Amino acid sequence: MDLSTATSLVVDLFSDTSLYGINKREKLLALLAEKPPIGGVIVRLLTLDPKFDYVNPNIIDANFPTTVEPSLEGARLDKMVGSRESILAQLKQDNRRAANAAELLLYGVKNPEEQRKYWIWALAQVWVGPDDRHGYAVVLGVSGGERVARLNDVAGVSAYDRILSFPL
Repeated sequence: MDLSTATSLVVDLFSDTSLYGINKREKLLALLAEKPPIGGVIVRLLTLDPKFDYVNPNIIDANFPTTVEPSLEGARLDKMVGSRESILAQLKQDNRRAANAAELLLYGVKNPEEQRKYWIWALAQVWVGPDDRHGYAVVLGVSGGERVARLNDVAGVSAYDRILSFPL
């Protein structure tokens, strides 16, 4: 596993507010041992038709590692407002989990018109930008009439947005 992939796993793990101290260390070791990332999933999804008109150049496998082939089984769009942490907590209460980047990209390929209605977030994975201060999640939407896959600061989700989620 390369340094970028390991860093991304660590950031995701440490942003999980449901785990503390030794539990985070144990979960990280278990993740690294049992499910190494599958290479090329993000790149492959970005080449499927219909293609996105614009993709942020930081949406790559190294920044959003995938450990399983994405599926849309049980996918649902949820209308939720607030911080990433509050939305993840609410999803957990509802026995749901947020989508990762690969699941969101697959959703965009299979449902291209949905992203013309509202921005759709994948909150399970966060990439920390070069400034080391902000976490960015993949968001699908429309800009200037074009379907885009971009990165947004995960400071908050508005009432016009949707969260892609799956059953736990």
